[in-house]
Amino acid sequence: MTWYEARTYCRSNYTDLVSVRDSDENEQIESLVTKHEPWLGLHRKTWAYWSDKTPNTFTNWNENYPQNTDDKKSCVKVDTTTGMWSNDKCKEKKKFICQKVYSHQQQTFKLKFQSKADLKDPAIQQQLLEQLHAKLEKHGLSDFKLRWTQKDGQTFHKEQKMKKEKEPVW
Repeated sequence: MTWYEARTYCRSNYTDLVSVRDSDENEQIESLVTKHEPWLGLHRKTWAYWSDKTPNTFTNWNENYPQNTDDKKSCVKVDTTTGMWSNDKCKEKKKFICQKVYSHQQQTFKLKFQSKADLKDPAIQQQLLEQLHAKLEKHGLSDFKLRWTQKDGQTFHKEQKMKKEKEPVW
């Protein structure tokens, strides 16, 4: 697949195209695919970030690479016989390696909404989830699930306005 097709495939089925953080990970990749130059999750902007938005702190460029650094459509491939990296046009079709990050960490967020809509309506709740999902993806988050939790059989609860205590008059 092209680099962009591979990234889309990996994001749909795993976490993302593979990121390489150190020489040990680079050696593991060498052992996964032989006689090919698969795509890695790095492409030309400044070569500073992996496709999963994490900073690039390790490189293993082959001599005289990266080339054509003015080309914004340049992506990284790895020579699996040497472990050295080079760049190529992202539109080229190559094998690729996906990564899956396992995280059993669950995070809970409390949100406050001000709305005249009926927040008890399941269609409205679904629309809110879809909007939150789109917003999080737009900001680079992927591979997450959103769901509402209920308390006392309700998803949303009206917040009680706190009455201000009258200040004593002296």
